[in-house]
Amino acid sequence: MKACTGCGQLEGIKEYDDALWDVYYRIDDGRSTYEPLVFTGDWLQENVLDEEDMQSVHAAMENDMVNRGLCPT
Repeated sequence: MKACTGCGQLEGIKEYDDALWDVYYRIDDGRSTYEPLVFTGDWLQENVLDEEDMQSVHAAMENDMVNRGLCPT
């Protein structure tokens, strides 16, 4: 067994992998009304002005990935 360095999830265990994919696919098959967070290149160019803004965007994207059952790394 190996643990992901980003999220600590054990890798290579079929039951865990199946459960994570189930969470991921809930959006596609309508079982969740949660919409993924999307930043476009245009929006980023217009709204990210400094390093603090960029850190905020990265934190928001990582949090969104975790909410959708994805590892942020």
